[in-house]
Amino acid sequence: MLNTDLHNKCMTNRNRMTKSQFVRNNRGIDKDKSDIPHAILEGIFDSIKVSTVVSIMELSSLSYRSKQW
Repeated sequence: MLNTDLHNKCMTNRNRMTKSQFVRNNRGIDKDKSDIPHAILEGIFDSIKVSTVVSIMELSSLSYRSKQW
């Protein structure tokens, strides 16, 4: 969801999830209902913001399209 939110061209910048919203949305999701450390969540956010997550199916599709050119 974060990947789509950050990289979807149809989203406006004012509607994109912020780092603090991402951290808040992921409170209490660890196996014992505790919070994952903020530094880890912030690192995940930063990593996804820098590099979009692409599935194997999407990679295959992109590769196929580039060969058509």
